[in-house]
Amino acid sequence: MIILKIGIKVPCLVIINPKKFTMLRWTIIFIIIAVIAAIFGFGGVAEGAASIAKVIFFIFVVLFLISLIFGRKGF
Repeated sequence: MIILKIGIKVPCLVIINPKKFTMLRWTIIFIIIAVIAAIFGFGGVAEGAASIAKVIFFIFVVLFLISLIFGRKGF
């Protein structure tokens, strides 16, 4: 529950925890590595980093959809 300044209690259904975004953060890091490697002409490194970023991103999307469908049953 969140209590507003005027004294009204509002149920909080979304709690943002920065530790939960670790996989998305790694995806962004690998995309940045791929872009930098591509700029400097390291094709193999860029392809490897881009493929890792793509795999991690799709895993993140699948886990997000699973958590969205099943959700938290505690409320």
